[in-house]
Amino acid sequence: MINEIAMNFKDFNSHLFKIISFIPIIWISSLYLFVITCIIELGHFPTPSINDPKEIGLSFLYTLIGIGMFALIFGSILWLINLSIAIYLKRVSKKHLIIFSIGIVICLIQIFYDPGQLIYWYMD
Repeated sequence: MINEIAMNFKDFNSHLFKIISFIPIIWISSLYLFVITCIIELGHFPTPSINDPKEIGLSFLYTLIGIGMFALIFGSILWLINLSIAIYLKRVSKKHLIIFSIGIVICLIQIFYDPGQLIYWYMD
């Protein structure tokens, strides 16, 4: 009985680790896809304080980006907890570790350096 629970926990942790690894890639892809739809609609790159993101582009992408910001923060914390458990259980997927690392680096560059002022434009 206890062995079965332990195996289920290991499998659950492994699957959760793999799923959460894709959150940064999904968020940054939806942000860039939203910007592309806005560029197509406007005919030029969106300008902060002039082009309101709530009124242009695809509304479900706008909502997905807002929800994704919170998912990125909480998912990163949960991912770190899962990583520590996976290291303890010696079940770390290197492929998903690399996917998350690349995604989180791209997200951090976008958030802190904000090339193209996309975050400033979105939050404006």
